[in-house]
Amino acid sequence: IDKNAAVVCIEIDMADFESSKATALKFNEPSRFPGVDYDLSLVANGKKYSEISSAWENENIPELDGVKLVDTYELDGEMSITLRFAFSSPERTLSMEEIQKHIDKVIANLTDLGVTLRI
Repeated sequence: IDKNAAVVCIEIDMADFESSKATALKFNEPSRFPGVDYDLSLVANGKKYSEISSAWENENIPELDGVKLVDTYELDGEMSITLRFAFSSPERTLSMEEIQKHIDKVIANLTDLGVTLRI
C-alpha cells in the first residue's frame, strides 16, 4: 500500500439497511463558471465558530456556497482562526466588487460580535 493511500473499512448491517426507506437524491449542479475563495484571518476573542457563524448566515447571501474553518492557531496569546468563504454563481462569473460587498458586511457583523481581523 502506498504511504499516502487512504484505507477504509466499513461494516453494513444488512437488516438495518434493508429496513431503511429509499429517498430521492437532492443535489445542486455545480456551476460551469469559476468560483472565488476568500480567506479571512480573525482574532476570535474567545468566540466559538457556532457563535460567529450568524455573521454570514443571517445575511442570506445567495452566492455564498459555504464557509470552512481552515485553521486555528494562537498568536501573541490570542486565539485566531482562518475561514474560507466560497462564492459562485450558476449564471455568471462573479466580480470582485460583488464579493467584496458581501465580505464587508460579514466583517461588520463580526466586529459587532467582538471578532476582529488579524492584521
